[in-house]
Amino acid sequence: MRQNTQSETTALTQANHRSFLWLIVGSALLLFTGWRWNAPFALWLAPVFLMRFFRAQKRWFTALGAAPLMALALFANITGGWDFSIAEELGLGLIRATPFLLALYLDRALARRLHSVLATLVYPAAYVAIDYLCGLSPLGTTFSVAATQFEVKPFIQLAAVTGLWGLDFVMGWFAAVV
Repeated sequence: MRQNTQSETTALTQANHRSFLWLIVGSALLLFTGWRWNAPFALWLAPVFLMRFFRAQKRWFTALGAAPLMALALFANITGGWDFSIAEELGLGLIRATPFLLALYLDRALARRLHSVLATLVYPAAYVAIDYLCGLSPLGTTFSVAATQFEVKPFIQLAAVTGLWGLDFVMGWFAAVV
């Protein structure tokens, strides 16, 4: 088995640190998605950084650290928004993070195996499918990322043709292409 040289080890360590920076930036952007603070651009950029983090991980379980960080950011955004206990609001933060996590894991698993053009469609297609299934739950489309775009009038006009899932798809595709 080949041993890594000192320069290769240093380069791997720097790349690993950079990927965790992407996780922090992506999770911080999730803080501005919806209830308390809504910055429409945040949900365009957060998946870009989160996708880079997930794709940079060599093993699937090293990306598990993203779940609590993402849930914490989403919790901080909704805390005090409803008359729930802290435990229930933490649970909502995790529920809000779940569609992102599932789509990011699917993207990580499948995008590496596909042609580059098809690979860009994995995350948006997975996210739309998961968001659609969440829309069938009692929560409905309350946590859909498309709902955060209400301030961007020209963009939300697309929903008249595609429904809110078309907005989800375009936002996800942007993240995959960038």
